[in-house]
Amino acid sequence: MSHMPGLSSTRNRIATRVGRIGAGVTLLLSIALLSAVALGAIRSSTASARVVQRQPAPKTCHARGTGLLQLPDARCTPGLRNPVVTQRSIHRTICVSGWTSKIRPPASVTKVEKTASLKSYGDAGSPANYEYDHFVPLELGGAVNAAGNLWPEPDYPARSGFYLNPKDQLENALKGRVCSGAMSLASAQNLVVTNWVAAYRRYVSSSSSGSGSSGGSNSGSTSAGGFYASSYSTAHYIYCADDPAWKPLSPTYLVHFATFAQALARFPGRTLHRPC
Repeated sequence: MSHMPGLSSTRNRIATRVGRIGAGVTLLLSIALLSAVALGAIRSSTASARVVQRQPAPKTCHARGTGLLQLPDARCTPGLRNPVVTQRSIHRTICVSGWTSKIRPPASVTKVEKTASLKSYGDAGSPANYEYDHFVPLELGGAVNAAGNLWPEPDYPARSGFYLNPKDQLENALKGRVCSGAMSLASAQNLVVTNWVAAYRRYVSSSSSGSGSSGGSNSGSTSAGGFYASSYSTAHYIYCADDPAWKPLSPTYLVHFATFAQALARFPGRTLHRPC
């Protein structure tokens, strides 16, 4: 059979294109794999904040640890993330003041879920002794209302604001790092789900105890009018009196301190918004 002109060059072009397509597919798969690794294999959930979510069966979940430093059952509450919050979207979501209040489930939903969750964990104490906690916090891109991301976290029976709970302190410290660019979102999420107690001791407890009574690199800061801070759960800054950034804060949660050391003692892990 006679050789057809150009057949060989056509085959070569087809082979080249197939090779490029294969390389492109390989690249896409690699990117997907790296993204999964970066997110620490934390699954996501879009469970509605307006719908009461079914909880695990009674007494099938068991927290680990004692007192306020407890970890949830990894089977019942592995920790889930909100797919809307990514590293690229943090400055449009979690780093925007008030954003979490827009997505937080209403009390009419969480009250029912909390009661069922207490039964899941076999907790017979007063509901007031527990915070219905987002394991991966909303402030770090946690799933809004998934049963796998909410649990009855032991809390103080009486509190002023939200500053007393150790995990809340950690969440504020990590959010500050994420929003300032000092830590990636995935790293902060993984620190929480892997062992939030260990992360608390590293990023909050050790930093406040290891620097004397003042507790931080800004402890020598002075401000003629003192310092201001918000006791709200998502707050993570302390403000000098001459810093106008504290003025829009809600008066309901605003607290004044004579010194930075006093502010840091009440809100460990927080940072100064700007030099005085």
